Amino acid sequence: MNRGAMDGAREPAPREGREPVRILLADDHPIVRQGLRSCLQGRGFEIAGEAASGEAAVEAVAALKPDVVLMDVRMPGMDGLEALRRIKRIAPGVVVVMLTAFESETYLMEAAVAGASGFLFKGCPAREIRETILAVLSGEAPPTNDWWKRVLAELRARVRAASGSAPPASGLTPQEAEVMRHLALGMDNKAIARAMGLSYPTVRSHCSSAFRKLGVSDRLQAVLKGIREGWLRAEEE
Repeated sequence: MNRGAMDGAREPAPREGREPVRILLADDHPIVRQGLRSCLQGRGFEIAGEAASGEAAVEAVAALKPDVVLMDVRMPGMDGLEALRRIKRIAPGVVVVMLTAFESETYLMEAAVAGASGFLFKGCPAREIRETILAVLSGEAPPTNDWWKRVLAELRARVRAASGSAPPASGLTPQEAEVMRHLALGMDNKAIARAMGLSYPTVRSHCSSAFRKLGVSDRLQAVLKGIREGWLRAEEE
């Protein structure tokens, strides 16, 4: 990990009044795991365990129940994508952030659909790792990398927000459904607040409530669920 960029940088705010975020590191290279441990441990994060393969990562999630998994894309045996799918089946509430050196739009979409909440490109600054973890845990878009915008750009090529309210089965209020439609357009919470004439805390509250009702942990998974359920509809060819 590149630690030079963290010198003199303002640290992301810790989660006040909460226990440290428990993280599982899954990468087959010991030096990468060491770098991740160095930039996270003692800064509001706790390393719950480490895994050197996809199979070991799945087993560790079942045994250790971490809050977040930082997982390499390419590992011997089971790759990161398959491990991601299995982790989301056994522990759907665990947040998985993928580590990759490959900027493939196809892969970004495939991993997002499989349940990834974020991406980190190897070699990014240590501060970006910490900010991304805290952002996805709070349901925000990661502030210092562009994976979210790139995935949404691809989604916007395929999807448009539907008119009207979410169907009753979703359980969303009209305002919550409207917030979700703005998320599908790639807007952050501040932009949504301006567009809807609401306060920023109110938008955050609507997001949290909608995520809970939809059974998802982040905005990308909320958008994808909306597509599957039909209240975010695919563009006609």
